Amino acid sequence: MKNFNVKKLIAIKLAWELYAKDTSFYNISIEEFSSQTEPSIKCRSEIGKHRQQIETHILERIIADEKSNELIQNVVSGVKGNVNFGVNSPLYKAMGYIPKAENSSGLTTKSQTNETQISVSGSLPDLIK
Repeated sequence: MKNFNVKKLIAIKLAWELYAKDTSFYNISIEEFSSQTEPSIKCRSEIGKHRQQIETHILERIIADEKSNELIQNVVSGVKGNVNFGVNSPLYKAMGYIPKAENSSGLTTKSQTNETQISVSGSLPDLIK
């Protein structure tokens, strides 16, 4: 389907009304033309209204999500700081966090590749010779 040009539709309608209002083209009057092309304009108008509503809902969702994220952080901090629960509790883990007791230090040692790895065999005096 070709792209529909609503600006062209409006221009044709306005020109027809201005210069040849009482003349029929393609066996239809300007009134019939307007009636038959109205769904194209009406649908675009409805889409525009819905787009505006969607954009409003998206902004509302962003604001709500920010508030929810802050509340989540505060609740998790409350669990971590509660002496009956804390960072090693089943509750903390069930909330999707890694208990401190199960978390590795994060330090890693990079292994050497075969190209940079030196194999040493024999005693030191043998290597110096």
